[in-house]
Amino acid sequence: MKLESFGEQKGKIREIDTKNPESQKNIEVMKIPEIVFEEDCGAQIFSLIRKAREPEWGETKTEIARETVEYFKENPLGKELKDYLNYLKENGFDEETLYNMALIYKHAERQEAMFDIAKRYKPHIKIPSSEWSKITENFIDELEEFDKSFFSSDLGKKFKSQTENDIQERIKKSEETKKLVRDLIAFFKPDAKTTTTKKLNYMPTDFLYKKNSGRNFRFGNEQLITSHIENVDNQKHEFLHGVINPIVDKLKDVLTIEQKEKISKLAREGLKKDYGENYYSLLCEELIRTFNDVVEKEETPYFENFKIKVENLKENQFQEHLQKDNKFKEGCRGLSIENPEQLKEKVQLFFDNFVKNPLREIIFEIYQKYSRVKDEPSINFENFFLSNFVEFLNKKIK
Repeated sequence: MKLESFGEQKGKIREIDTKNPESQKNIEVMKIPEIVFEEDCGAQIFSLIRKAREPEWGETKTEIARETVEYFKENPLGKELKDYLNYLKENGFDEETLYNMALIYKHAERQEAMFDIAKRYKPHIKIPSSEWSKITENFIDELEEFDKSFFSSDLGKKFKSQTENDIQERIKKSEETKKLVRDLIAFFKPDAKTTTTKKLNYMPTDFLYKKNSGRNFRFGNEQLITSHIENVDNQKHEFLHGVINPIVDKLKDVLTIEQKEKISKLAREGLKKDYGENYYSLLCEELIRTFNDVVEKEETPYFENFKIKVENLKENQFQEHLQKDNKFKEGCRGLSIENPEQLKEKVQLFFDNFVKNPLREIIFEIYQKYSRVKDEPSINFENFFLSNFVEFLNKKIK
């Protein structure tokens, strides 16, 4: 068979004839990066600032989250910092950009990479790039003032203590983390020229984030991940952004407007509520979620699989889902479902309205086919996906 893969020039495609050994080139798979567990105070400071501005953001039920809300009631942010944050927001500096800027605090070497990210992915920023250095300098000055004030407080010292404990626990689990990364690399075989991560920092748990939330940051060859120490699935998810996002980047100049729109239409509505209509974010997320939620668990995204799950659902399991899964809860409320029996009666309706995911079905089929050939030396997930995705998408368009 012949596989098409992207060559060195953006948008150019070359063919690999997998039946002709002379035409096959072994993939230079990325090496396992240096894995560290280091505090990055810029990210923690920005989370604290966000909590001060939005008390209901993030985690709200833990003791330290409640103490943080009370602290900022008594010690609100200064007017100068609040005005500056409002100014940045009004000029297109979204939350993600501000987090990236915060990570420059005590890491000036990241500034150039941060500016490159903003130029490539944040066209809505209104302030000219020639002024970004000054903007960043002022922002860092504000973070430094906050740092001195907050972390000298009793609550700040508590954050420091819990952070250090978290780091020590991560060090104890370091072999498990290395295996997690090693296994993902073995499956996807990321091209070393595409995923250039040399240093991977699983930062200590941010106690203001919800347990099921996380973030991935990238500066050159450095990847930083915020993920709860107990949420292994999310640790996988965030690492895979460093693998999947650069692959999806290569589709930008190849997909037609119609194909990009189709990706957005095929994505599940629940995903669009969280990530908007942009095809890029939706595709990256679905590629990762399909692997974590379906492929890894040896399930399928089809109705038959969902029906079997519902038929085996006990009352206590049903109630547990209602407590832990807001989307499941919303679906049950929307269809007036109060118990497992009612769910069984409306299983097709529930699936069609809240579970069915045509984009996931496409991606799942690609994963299935890739799994059969991934051990061939000239094939990795990148060239297989880029060779097959458009064809599968076009079938759905028809």
